[in-house]
Amino acid sequence: MWYDWTPRLHSHLGYGIDNPLNTDVQTRGRIENSFLFGNVSFDVTKKLVLGLEVSHWQTDYQDLVPGDAVLFEFTGSYGF
Repeated sequence: MWYDWTPRLHSHLGYGIDNPLNTDVQTRGRIENSFLFGNVSFDVTKKLVLGLEVSHWQTDYQDLVPGDAVLFEFTGSYGF
């Protein structure tokens, strides 16, 4: 989903999941991987965009402790 707060300020929200058949996974492999993210970006100029994204990742493994991470990422892009 996305929303344009103003012509120069935008935000996005998303979710994804990968859940393969457990019989297709090798020993100690990933049996489920999911993420949730939200971001905001600002068009400084027509060519320069700055943004910040926060995401939460969770990975479940076969016969191992699950992995859990929260990421904060600053982004910048310049089009030419």
